[in-house]
Amino acid sequence: MQKQFVNSSFFHARLCKKDKWAFSLLYDTYSAALYGWIENILVEHKELASQILNDVFLMVWNTISSYDRRNQKLFIWMLNITKSMTVAAMQRLDKWPSSTTLDDIATGLRKILPHLEDGPRQVFELMYYKEYTKAETALALNISVETADKLYKAALMQLQIYLTSNL
Repeated sequence: MQKQFVNSSFFHARLCKKDKWAFSLLYDTYSAALYGWIENILVEHKELASQILNDVFLMVWNTISSYDRRNQKLFIWMLNITKSMTVAAMQRLDKWPSSTTLDDIATGLRKILPHLEDGPRQVFELMYYKEYTKAETALALNISVETADKLYKAALMQLQIYLTSNL
């Protein structure tokens, strides 16, 4: 499918109005990355991955009006829903990912990071691995908080693009 670019506030408004075209575009844009994340966690239960993805998009459809685009990117909001639903599925199965699985996921993320541009990668590593705040990251890298925020968002976008194109 050819990439389509739309104004985010216009897109959000259409999603809130339950516009099927906007939802279809949302699914086409994010489903592969979300499915890959679910599948990595549910290694031994891949048949559940499709059901969870469907449940995620149903939840997004039903709760899109609660999404606040000023606080986080749409993909991150959807990823948080995906994480919650995957954890709930794991609880129902009474099977949590093994430490080996979690190590594999962490290793996979570390392998992806070199593909990011230097600035976004440095900010992401400090904020994700060292749990620095934006202010602490800005101070450590001698940049403004606004720049740290922009670089972090750029890192998330680059990760999303990499995951989507390499699944």
